[in-house]
Amino acid sequence: MEEQRFPEPTVGALIIGPDDRLLLIRSDRWKSEWVIPGGHIELGERMEEALRREAKEETGLDVYDIEFLCFQEFVFDEVFWTKSHFIFFDFILIE
Repeated sequence: MEEQRFPEPTVGALIIGPDDRLLLIRSDRWKSEWVIPGGHIELGERMEEALRREAKEETGLDVYDIEFLCFQEFVFDEVFWTKSHFIFFDFILIE
């Protein structure tokens, strides 16, 4: 595996259902912990496009009414499966 040279931008979707419950999924990349759906932004892809793609891939849902929530940065955090630098852009979607 090639060593990371730049931070990796990613998106995350906080999907709140009509019953006010947050949708979580299990992730192998996070040691099978429960996480919000999301993933990397591909080159040339806008953040909201990446969010829609990742939500569809991981949950089968088409998401709408996307609203930016916050960003987080993790630099060589021990929780990751590999030594990496990530920048997370999180969005909220309320059903």
